[in-house]
Amino acid sequence: MPWEQIERRLDAVAGADMVIALYEPSSRHRPGQLGKAQEVLLRHRGAGTPVAVAREVSRDDETINVTTLAQMTEFAHDKRTVIIVGNSTSQQVGDWMITPRAYAE
Repeated sequence: MPWEQIERRLDAVAGADMVIALYEPSSRHRPGQLGKAQEVLLRHRGAGTPVAVAREVSRDDETINVTTLAQMTEFAHDKRTVIIVGNSTSQQVGDWMITPRAYAE
């Protein structure tokens, strides 16, 4: 899929304030796309938005780092990584990133 199409979709979902999962966010064939995705997300979300960077999930080398949107690219990421970007209600609580299910009416 061309990057322009990915960017349009990412821009739309980021603007809708949904929690977003980025599956296989980078590889040696797509080395710069995570940084570009970060730029798109920062158009709609604050730099402090909670982000989980999960690599090698359920394997012996598993790492899960809860960080911020501004710092998400600082952690190891490749095609064995899933990045979960929170929405406006997401928050970090200890080592966890949570998004409440109930919304104010």
